[in-house]
Amino acid sequence: MTIALWVNEKSRQKGQNKRILFLDVNEMFRKVKASFNNGHTYWTENNIMTVIRSSDLLILDDLGSESLFSGKQASKYVQQFLFAIVNAHHSIITTTNLEP
Repeated sequence: MTIALWVNEKSRQKGQNKRILFLDVNEMFRKVKASFNNGHTYWTENNIMTVIRSSDLLILDDLGSESLFSGKQASKYVQQFLFAIVNAHHSIITTTNLEP
């Protein structure tokens, strides 16, 4: 979150307003997974992609923690969704706690 605050402050100093989106990757996938059984939630894949596309800077927090999805199909879905996010946005910062 400190990264977002810093970018926001620097862009404001330059007279630019940036739309910064900070997403906890694990939480995002948890909400998307919940939307599979609840069509009335806001956190559908389409809605998330719309919000992502409308931001100037995307910060994906704790990338690699999305392993709550288990199985080959789930893993493939997670990879495809992350690929779609990366393709939809040019300015992305990622954080991770994974070991190199």
